[in-house]
Amino acid sequence: DRDVTGVQTCALPISANQVAKSVLAPRANDTDQAQIVPIENFQGLAKAGLLGLTVPLEFGGTAAPPEIIFECKKAIARGCGATAFLFERHLLSCALVAMKAAEVLKRRVLPAFVAGTRLCARSTSVLAPWKSASMRATNGPNSIVFDGTAPWVSGLGLMTDLLVGASRCDGTYVCALVPFKPSRRMKLSEPQRLCVMSATGTVSLTCSKLAVAEESCIFWQPPRSTARPEASTEAKSSMLRVATCEAVVEEACSILEIKAAAGRGEYLTEAAHALRGDLSHCRKRQQGATTDAAAEEATAAYHELALRSAQVAVTATGSSGIRLENAAQRLLREAQFYAVYLQTGGLRAHTVTLMSQPRYERSTR
Repeated sequence: DRDVTGVQTCALPISANQVAKSVLAPRANDTDQAQIVPIENFQGLAKAGLLGLTVPLEFGGTAAPPEIIFECKKAIARGCGATAFLFERHLLSCALVAMKAAEVLKRRVLPAFVAGTRLCARSTSVLAPWKSASMRATNGPNSIVFDGTAPWVSGLGLMTDLLVGASRCDGTYVCALVPFKPSRRMKLSEPQRLCVMSATGTVSLTCSKLAVAEESCIFWQPPRSTARPEASTEAKSSMLRVATCEAVVEEACSILEIKAAAGRGEYLTEAAHALRGDLSHCRKRQQGATTDAAAEEATAAYHELALRSAQVAVTATGSSGIRLENAAQRLLREAQFYAVYLQTGGLRAHTVTLMSQPRYERSTR
């Protein structure tokens, strides 16, 4: 609740809700299938002090605690899924720079990241042990040289900067901060055709002897685990994944209650009540997860609930539910996206197992 640059951290989720309702939600369906997220969305987030949630106070950020960040992400996800996804890319990039970069680099970029005059994407999901890495980095003359591919990089056309992640032969990792635009040494594909959140500007990236000055690079040791970085318990119950699943359920319940208030049937109110009860159960399960397996099971439960809630909302809207611009239809596609986002083998198995459990008595014949 401390005062940070004139804003109390406890008020940040309120600001996020206000931006979501007034700026993001009114054009969310259009944004979903647009070429890129409108810059006005991020201007609204910057004005509300939300782009610096993971940035220390000395660089103009708010250094918000995890629970505040979670509530802000959930509020923004309720407003617009594509904006929420790129918003998290920016926050994660800011956090990496703030924690690992040299002081000179921090002072050069973090204030601009907070103000929204520069926005940062990242391609760090490719980080892996050297032998299996798809992006590798070697030493050059006063530079680090990047070679390889990153199949998923989001934010082209909106984000100004990009953190390119790579593995080194000594077992360490490095990220280079470069302009997010194609060059002779960094090729970008055409934006990929996605069934949801096309406005994220998602491309594949190929580096061929991309030399980056050492002062624009960030170096760090990987975790002791030999697993990919995204396979940690924290990633398996990804903050944005859980926040978006909760947002989908809550938005679906709102749709049901609006339909019920319009005289479409009391059963819709009962359905919303039941889904909210399941959401409470998921929260308790996720909060009590202390192992990777438990975290995967809890996340799978969130996936199943978000998909089910969105499908209920689509069904409740009637024939308009098949329209691409229908709000419930967008929620369903967003739920589908997070069911596969940063998916591990274990998480996939838990999700498939949970969703395919028999619900009817089988014939003994």
